Amino acid sequence: MYEPNYLPIEIWLKIFRKLCHKDLFNAVMVCKEWRMIGLDQGLWKNYEMVKKDGNLKTLERTLDIERFSAMEQLEIVGDCFPKMIFEVIEQKNQFGPKILDHHVDAIRRSKICKLDIDNCDLSLVSPSKVSELFNQLEHISIRESKLTEHQLREIIYDMAYNTDLKEFILDTVFVEKEDDNLEMPLTDPETIGWAFNKMETLKLRSVFKQTTFSDNYFDTPPQNFLMLFRIMFQKTNLKSLDLDSDFLNHIPIVILCSSLNNLQTVNLTGSSFTADQCKSLVTQMAKETKIQELYIPMSDLSSIEAEILSKAFNKLRKLDILGSKIRRYQVTALFKGIKQGTKLEFLNLNRVMVDLLSSNILTSGLLLLKTVQVFKLNRDQINLLMTKLSEIDNPVVQNLTLYEAETEHIPQHVLAKAINKMKSIEITRSIFCMDPIPRKPTNFIPTFLTIRSESFLTDISFESVNLSTIPPGVLSEAIKRLRKVRLVRAKLCNDQLIAVLNNIPLSSSLEHLDLSGNYLSCLPTCQMLAEPLPKLKRVILEDTKLAKRQIKAILSEIVGKPFGSPLEYISLAQNDAADVSIDLIQDVKSIVKHFLIDEHHPNTDEYFSGESNDFSSDDGY
Repeated sequence: MYEPNYLPIEIWLKIFRKLCHKDLFNAVMVCKEWRMIGLDQGLWKNYEMVKKDGNLKTLERTLDIERFSAMEQLEIVGDCFPKMIFEVIEQKNQFGPKILDHHVDAIRRSKICKLDIDNCDLSLVSPSKVSELFNQLEHISIRESKLTEHQLREIIYDMAYNTDLKEFILDTVFVEKEDDNLEMPLTDPETIGWAFNKMETLKLRSVFKQTTFSDNYFDTPPQNFLMLFRIMFQKTNLKSLDLDSDFLNHIPIVILCSSLNNLQTVNLTGSSFTADQCKSLVTQMAKETKIQELYIPMSDLSSIEAEILSKAFNKLRKLDILGSKIRRYQVTALFKGIKQGTKLEFLNLNRVMVDLLSSNILTSGLLLLKTVQVFKLNRDQINLLMTKLSEIDNPVVQNLTLYEAETEHIPQHVLAKAINKMKSIEITRSIFCMDPIPRKPTNFIPTFLTIRSESFLTDISFESVNLSTIPPGVLSEAIKRLRKVRLVRAKLCNDQLIAVLNNIPLSSSLEHLDLSGNYLSCLPTCQMLAEPLPKLKRVILEDTKLAKRQIKAILSEIVGKPFGSPLEYISLAQNDAADVSIDLIQDVKSIVKHFLIDEHHPNTDEYFSGESNDFSSDDGY
């Protein structure tokens, strides 16, 4: 029999480095020789350790394990309710696990430099300990969690004077007041400004006072953001800024726009960004800018000169103006600029009306971008786009999203040829609750036939598109060749679903499957559905009318393969899970990285969409 020690240790280390963390974790338990190889700290250094609610008691012991001692990334997560987070927290003040002083001390002693905390309560930790920990890291992300005012003051004060932090992310954070009768500012605006300008990446999104959702914590007083931008205007380390603030409209235009133009990534989604500020920013960008990625959805761009807008936006690499107010002649100028020469690779025009644009101008621009999201193309536009794509051998556009697209009038062979030259295609149809016109089956049979034989496609997404006429064998063989498949509300019949599920074990590429909105309750057996799913990485079966026995079978199958399954995410939301064992649900949460289910709490009459955000065992995985 071949012995492991016949190979040099260097060769074994090279082999082990190619394993994913689950396989590596299993490999070190095979024999003593492999366990000794697995003690090499370099094998584990770049993996992320994940500790969940029930495993925080083992955090200190896990960080002291020899093979984990070189790890640099840690995530601490608790159960959360992503679809009802505001209602749950507001009504019940309910957060995940409580992080305590000794947890913080253990992390400080380790080599962790990147820490993500998701749905946890940090309010019991000493403010000085929290601050010392955060400011010795390179990256800290706090999401759907609770801090105190005192902690935040200490963190920001130390950040302003002595910190190693480069990335500071607060996303849906609730700040608890020490004394409801004491009105005390967070800290002086100048300290906040200097602290935040020491970061390279800053994200302040939905930072709320206590559990009220009307006020952004940093918006009061308004001088906080004013000083942030004044210092940024003079000197900053910031490269990426992500804000949602109601007080950006109070910042002088020159200071705001000049500051933003010195950044690389700007995301102002949800901020009060006025039309005049937009105009000034874009005008400055047309002259000179460092911005590469700009996200300003729902903005008023209508007062900007068309040529200036085109010149500014074509300097960017990514642009998101979802739902923005923009005139037809401005969009025409933008696409003419793309044709003349552009740096744009990604363009999101969802909810921007382009149906009145010239088909030639629109199509010639779209074909020069790598990733495009467009809304409601008219018949001539989508016909020309697909015809041109079918004729080009190596199109630039790789990822195409068509919102509310009507494709019935496109010749089948043209549609099939065009789609199969993409790497990713997403087609959605509009949904009308009271639509009197029944949706006809669509002409995608040649498309799936081509996927089955020869195609560049790896990802497909069809939403509210009737695919019921595609032969089951053709559909299943095509899906088997893909990586990511979304067939949402696609009216799939039983024979199609059976063929798809039976072919999953035969696929070497399929990782992501979303069958939401298709009825799965009539499948012949529970095991037909349950057995293939753990072989995937990501499964979404929302609103599929799953029977309770099917849910139990799926969860039991996952629990039966705790280490042999690559499954990282599964969502069974919007299915009735009332009689499913709480213990079974908890077992799945301890195994699967993300688990979403409408969980019934026996002591109440309420259902929560409870999510498990990552997985771990007592050894940290």
